[in-house]
Amino acid sequence: MRFGLYLYHQKVITAEQLIDAVEEQQRRTPPVGELAIEAGLVSVHNLFEIVRAQSGVRRDRFGTIAMEMGLMSQTELAEVLMRQADLRPPLREILVDRGILTHECADAHYDHFQRHMEDTGVFQMPHSKQTAGA
Repeated sequence: MRFGLYLYHQKVITAEQLIDAVEEQQRRTPPVGELAIEAGLVSVHNLFEIVRAQSGVRRDRFGTIAMEMGLMSQTELAEVLMRQADLRPPLREILVDRGILTHECADAHYDHFQRHMEDTGVFQMPHSKQTAGA
């Protein structure tokens, strides 16, 4: 997301393009429940129980409910979340797939973004101001 904001503030992409790309990234990211089933941590029956709990009054995340139900440990959930992060397509890949950026342009901007992050340790929006003592 920070890279997307960087591109937006550099006027490389529009806000609409950023939002569309982030939404596409979310669509392409496998759900935690699917990954938990693949890992053998929960059954399809368990999945439906968790989804039923989510669709009621509670709006907790899948992993929170699975842990409360004793179906997954905190360590197992962390492993599933790391797997999910590994499978999340990079935003620059989506921007290239959609024809918004070329591979070369995306790579060049990403390299610049990474150097900036390494040099400063943070990405500040152009309109951000440091407060005294911060």
